[in-house]
Amino acid sequence: MKILLTLLLLILLTAFWSTYMSPKASRKLELIAHYFSKFVIYSMASITLFNLLGSTVGTTFIITVFVDEALLYRYNAKKLVERQN
Repeated sequence: MKILLTLLLLILLTAFWSTYMSPKASRKLELIAHYFSKFVIYSMASITLFNLLGSTVGTTFIITVFVDEALLYRYNAKKLVERQN
């Protein structure tokens, strides 16, 4: 039952990401909703990694996400401002 629920959750998450959050999404979220959704998804992933693989992997994932998001924000800052207007 847990495996079935996990697969269903992954399918729903993939559908949500491809519809609203991917770079070529047909319907994009507003900027605040986009980053809030990312926060929720990454938080769930980091909690899962902490529980399954330990604090080293969980901490490495969190640091990697923060560095990646900072670099992406810096790289896409102009596009984000245009998107908000």
